[in-house]
Amino acid sequence: MSLGFVDTVITSIYIGGDSPTGWYFWDGEAKQENPISKTAIKCYIKKINVKETEYKGKRQDKLILTIEADKLYNIKSGIETWFSKTLLIRLTQMDIEQLSHPVIIHVKKGNEGEPIVFSTIQDASGEYIKRPTDFDYKQYKNINLLKEHYYRVQSVIESAVSRQLSEQSIPTPPVWDEDSDIDF
Repeated sequence: MSLGFVDTVITSIYIGGDSPTGWYFWDGEAKQENPISKTAIKCYIKKINVKETEYKGKRQDKLILTIEADKLYNIKSGIETWFSKTLLIRLTQMDIEQLSHPVIIHVKKGNEGEPIVFSTIQDASGEYIKRPTDFDYKQYKNINLLKEHYYRVQSVIESAVSRQLSEQSIPTPPVWDEDSDIDF
C-alpha cells in the first residue's frame, strides 16, 4: 500500500448496456456509456451489498460488489441478472482464505443480440471457481434463494476483509459511493 492522497469516491462499473465486453462506466454529464475494453479485473473483494433502486420506473434490487484494484470500484447489476446469479454462485463456493487474496472477475457477453452477461472468477492460484455439480439454474428464479446466497457470501467477505486488514499495519480510509445521499 502506498501512502498519500487517495480518492474517497468509488467509481461505479455497470453491467450490460451496449458495451462489447459487457461492462462500462457511466458518464453522467454526457449521459452515455464508456465501454471498458478489458474483459477481466484483478482485485480484492471488499464488500457485497444489495440496494433497492428504481430503474426505468420499476423498483429493482441491485447487487453492488465493492472491489479494490488500481482504485475502489462498485460493480452494479440487478440481483436477478445472469451476471449477479453467476457471480453469487461462484462466490458461495469460495472460502475466507480464497477471498483474502486477489481474485480475477471475468465478464462474458451471451450470444449475439442477447442482453445477457455472465461472470466467472479465478482465485489467486489461477483456478476457476466452478459452480456446484448439482446446481440447477431454474432454482435461481427464486429471489429469496438469491438473497440467501447473498447473505452467506456477505459473511464470508466480511471475514476475509478482516483478515486482509489484520495483515496490513495501516488502516484504510472510509469511502463512500458517488451515488450516496451524504450531504455536507
